[in-house]
Amino acid sequence: MGNRDDDSRSPGRVRWKLGLWAFLTTVAAGAGGYYTWMGRACIDGSAAVCEKERDALKVRSSQAESTVSKMKGNLSASQQELEELRKWKADAAKRMQTFRDMSKKLQKMVDAGKLGIRVRDGRLVMRLPQDVLFPSGSATLSREGELSIMEVAVILRQFSDRRFMVAGHTDNQPVKEATYKDNWELSMARALVVSRFMIEAKMKPENLVAAGYGEFDPIAKNATPEGRRENRRIDIILLPDLSELPMLPEDMDQAAQPKPDK
Repeated sequence: MGNRDDDSRSPGRVRWKLGLWAFLTTVAAGAGGYYTWMGRACIDGSAAVCEKERDALKVRSSQAESTVSKMKGNLSASQQELEELRKWKADAAKRMQTFRDMSKKLQKMVDAGKLGIRVRDGRLVMRLPQDVLFPSGSATLSREGELSIMEVAVILRQFSDRRFMVAGHTDNQPVKEATYKDNWELSMARALVVSRFMIEAKMKPENLVAAGYGEFDPIAKNATPEGRRENRRIDIILLPDLSELPMLPEDMDQAAQPKPDK
């Protein structure tokens, strides 16, 4: 035990420890001096390495600001798209309720076989068979046709804020009546007659549009008598309110722009 204590206190071992501490102190002092010099160099802006590091920091800072700006823009666009989606859903629900209300009021005519109701291309279509409305090749309403149109008009005029298209359609058989040049002209003449009769039944003229499709919008094949009969028809179409239509991208961009102060 006595020898071990003597060895730990021997002059050689003490000198070795003192040398190690001196070395570590020198290294620490050198490192501290180096970083102190680098810090002063960065403060003075005189060190090339620090300039390089500063430039890199500026680039990263610019990139971060650009990313944040882009994220803010994306967030704003997403919020606007969400609002547009909510509006579109509300308008769709309103439009569907209008469909239901009209269908319910017209159900008596549907049950009597005077009228057909369909949704085509997202629009409510009230279909009147042309054979009931007009004699073959003619644009003069039959008495039965007048009564049917009157009944429809009395119901539709209750929806005074909605617009309707009266569309004439024919089959593909050539027109035999010399009064009309072709099926297109005949379908347009019939649509005009129906529109004018609906105005006589107190519908607003500004709520009606007349159109003639001729043979170019069939709903059945013209190869059979049954198909041709289906194609000969008058459609009364509920037109969408322009405010219900989804915004186009350029419209959304304009809507996003701040309004100028008055």
